[in-house]
Amino acid sequence: MMPFARYFCIFINVGLGEAAKRNVGNGENQIPDMSFWTVTGGNGNFVIRQPDGLIIQMVTVSISGPVAMNGMTDNAYAITGSNKSYIATATLPFVFPNKVLGVIPLVSTTAYGGVSSNITGSYATAVCSFAAVRGNNTIVFKVDKPLNAAFPSDTSVSALIIGR
Repeated sequence: MMPFARYFCIFINVGLGEAAKRNVGNGENQIPDMSFWTVTGGNGNFVIRQPDGLIIQMVTVSISGPVAMNGMTDNAYAITGSNKSYIATATLPFVFPNKVLGVIPLVSTTAYGGVSSNITGSYATAVCSFAAVRGNNTIVFKVDKPLNAAFPSDTSVSALIIGR
């Protein structure tokens, strides 16, 4: 039996579908293997790249003290009513090559239950009310908290950013 006939016979008799005839790769009509999904980073800052170009990035920055937001390149605050609002920016570890699709802000504290949108316990409530990406490489956070409340020492601001 000729080699083509042998393989054709196997495809017909075994009932293999289209996927059995495809090559591995990330191009059109190819099947991606696990090497085309990459994850880099850790400890609150990571980047996940998918074969279709979708990128998911997590950025975490520590907050401490009544005024300072450590680790930020810029910080300022404004008093609005009985709250103090912090505006801060940080450079993203990975630049999105095309565009940012969305930003999900988080405030977390390990002493009070892991990741949550609010800080509770003896520290009243602090909320990350806004996070956005400026350009394609700078994240901007706005965190509000009661005027006389202090952030726990292990509080951080995080954002999950999705883009291409």
